[in-house]
Amino acid sequence: MACFTNAVNRPDLFVRLTRSMVRVALLLSVVTMGQSAIAFTPFRISEIRIEGNEYLDNGTILDMLSVRTEDVIDDAISNDLIKSLYESGFFKQITVNAEGRILIIRVLERPAVSEIAFTGVKQSDKEGLTKALRTLGIQEGKPFDPALVAKAELEIKRQYLARGLYSATIATNVAPQEKNRVKVSFTVNEGEVAQIRHINIIGNKFFSESDLLDLLNLRAPGFFTWYTSADQYSRQKLSADLEILRSYYQDRGFIEMQIESTQVSITPNKRDIYITINISEGQRYTISDIKLDGYTLGIADELRALVTIKPNELYSALQINESQKAMNERLGKIGYAFSNVYGNPDIDKKNKKVALTFLVDPGKRVYVRSVNIIGNTQTRDYVIRRQLRQYEKSWYDSDKIKLSRDRVDRLGFFSEVAVETPEVIGTNDQVDLNLSVKEKSTGTIVAGLGYSTTDNLSLQASVQQPNLFGTGEFLGFQINSSSTSETYTLSTSNPYFTKYGVSRSFDFSSQTSSAPVGSLSQYNNATNSTGVRFGIPYSETGTVFAGISYENVRIDATSTSPVSYQRYVTQFGDGTSATTTTYPITLSWQTDNRDSGLIPTRGTLQRFNAEIALFGDLNYYRAGYNLQFHYPLTRKLTFSSNYQLDHGSGLNAKQYPVFKNYYVGGLGSVRGYVGSSLAPEGVTQTDNVGGNTRTYANLELLGPFPGSGNDRTLRWFMFIDGGAVYNEVPTSLGQDFHYGAGFGVAWVSAIGPLKFNWARALNPRSTDQTQYFQFQIGTVF
Repeated sequence: MACFTNAVNRPDLFVRLTRSMVRVALLLSVVTMGQSAIAFTPFRISEIRIEGNEYLDNGTILDMLSVRTEDVIDDAISNDLIKSLYESGFFKQITVNAEGRILIIRVLERPAVSEIAFTGVKQSDKEGLTKALRTLGIQEGKPFDPALVAKAELEIKRQYLARGLYSATIATNVAPQEKNRVKVSFTVNEGEVAQIRHINIIGNKFFSESDLLDLLNLRAPGFFTWYTSADQYSRQKLSADLEILRSYYQDRGFIEMQIESTQVSITPNKRDIYITINISEGQRYTISDIKLDGYTLGIADELRALVTIKPNELYSALQINESQKAMNERLGKIGYAFSNVYGNPDIDKKNKKVALTFLVDPGKRVYVRSVNIIGNTQTRDYVIRRQLRQYEKSWYDSDKIKLSRDRVDRLGFFSEVAVETPEVIGTNDQVDLNLSVKEKSTGTIVAGLGYSTTDNLSLQASVQQPNLFGTGEFLGFQINSSSTSETYTLSTSNPYFTKYGVSRSFDFSSQTSSAPVGSLSQYNNATNSTGVRFGIPYSETGTVFAGISYENVRIDATSTSPVSYQRYVTQFGDGTSATTTTYPITLSWQTDNRDSGLIPTRGTLQRFNAEIALFGDLNYYRAGYNLQFHYPLTRKLTFSSNYQLDHGSGLNAKQYPVFKNYYVGGLGSVRGYVGSSLAPEGVTQTDNVGGNTRTYANLELLGPFPGSGNDRTLRWFMFIDGGAVYNEVPTSLGQDFHYGAGFGVAWVSAIGPLKFNWARALNPRSTDQTQYFQFQIGTVF
């Protein structure tokens, strides 16, 4: 008790004790922080010495400092210096001392991340995971913070949950490396992907559940969902499907349709998922009136004509959006890049009518300041720029920008092409055009294989590089080989031989052929040729071509050879062999407005080719016309057709060269028959050497493969083909036609487009060679 009273009566002792404790706490704090507690008299620095660093070089640390030699330093500047070094995140301990005029900074670095490794990652993208970790602060070359490990594991787990891998587990190992570095390894046990077992839609009255489920990309396991992964749940896929449902209703009059709720339940073993979608359809509305309001720039009639929806029609969000888009594009053509057209609906619930007013706000007219190309690491900048039709320092034109994007995309060098037009900061009438691309591997290996029970095995293979060394030039080598012929072709093309887009191509070819295996006829043909061709574009989708070639041909025949070969060697040789040299001129024209070269669903392709030989030993002409037509019958079904007509004839009383004959049969013409096996009327298989006239047609109905959802890369098709080859011009179209029909599967795979055909010859002659199964890679028809 006395002690207590004595302490209370001596406040000066209490104050001294308190001050001592504060000093000790401050000292411990400084030692813990690693900061210098040494005070020194201000001095002018003659040298800065860095000590203790292992992986950061002295220059890097010196760049972090706020002082330089010949600067004066004191206690306050020293403390600021220490604080700035800590804020860099590279150090866990810093000491500042002085020896004379030498400033000594001793550091202890945090360990740096030398490598980030993933083990067991199959379903996810390592690059995407690395990018996600980078946003957390875990990155190669950066200081390692142990506190971020738990966050990293949660982020990786979140990435897997989004892919439906609910049982995925992640373990982290941090291994010390030399020079104060660490290797951070993430071991992932992905588990099994949770599969959708059932999707249930509740609240639908007007449309059946089966029709609505057919719209969705997500679906219960089916025959081919192992390829499409449509039975694997993800939040992104479900969100997209809900938007598909909403759009489907709102495009058919149900303006008030709502997704009221969505329940996703998973079984305890985290392997099965059940989805329930609750919807409210609402009432069905029709359009009562359509008006145009706002600042229309004197083109109100043009804008009004772009409105596709009409009074008394069902309300359609799709048609309204398309009308808005069309009007914005029209305003964009004349420089109004930021126009805004909004369809404002006035809903009359009592009468189930909607009065629609399109409000037009054109904004300010702008022009493009600069065009920036982003993402091309291999393709040279000028290869992309020469495809652009929107130029710098000119008025913004939405049509030209879209055309520029499409032209770059049609090069085939990029997997992604995107365009952005950000405003130039500080202005209200300028934008930049940023065209970003993602390059892909452009070299291709294409092959086709055919097999016949009559020992006809054929192989077609080619190696092509359409973007040689990033210059946009083409180089290709092709081989066609069978039991009776071999062809080797080397081609090269420069699509911009001139700055105006005139192309130049060279072709070198060597071909040998002989009579079919088992034939009583005997003949041999050897052809060597080289040629040059120029292409002149006359529109954005059309090109004309002109060229000249050199051809040297040797034909050997015997008394058992077909009559056409015997006549040929008699007219141009000594009766047993003939060698000719000629210089044919080629002319051709092509226009292509299909929506895709690999998976077309709409548009046409037209080609006309002509070859005429007036100089050399041979005089002849030959011409061909090809038309492809694609039309979408429904959202999923496409009708496609292909028509071909060719004819050739001799000139100046000279025989049409037999080696220029056309053939029909097999892949690319009439499926169900062996390739090139169909003979003209009255000609036996023994004497079949084709004919100087041919025609054929292919009709196909294509749709998505069952279980593949809306994936267009895997499709089924049914077809019917018809064609014939003649020695004379037929008197009627379809004369002596051979027909084949069947079905198949088309797949745009990683190695190229594949087609598997099962065909039946419908009207074969007794001498025809039929073929049930055929397979090809690299062509559409």
